[in-house]
Amino acid sequence: MWLKQGDLVIDITGDQFGDWPHGPVFVGKECSWLAAFSGVDSGLADYRQLGGSLEVELDASYAALIAAAT
Repeated sequence: MWLKQGDLVIDITGDQFGDWPHGPVFVGKECSWLAAFSGVDSGLADYRQLGGSLEVELDASYAALIAAAT
């Protein structure tokens, strides 16, 4: 799995594959290696779409992470 916004790609998982040519983290424009995979765009990656108690729990975790980082 990787993140894509426009033509910007961020992949922190590619190095699990032996033929991954980009090192542990890839941040860049379209990548032909990733283009070989077919998939379905799952839509917006935002936990707030989940609703319910899981959203509340993740909200608290997110707030704690932000507080720790500042």
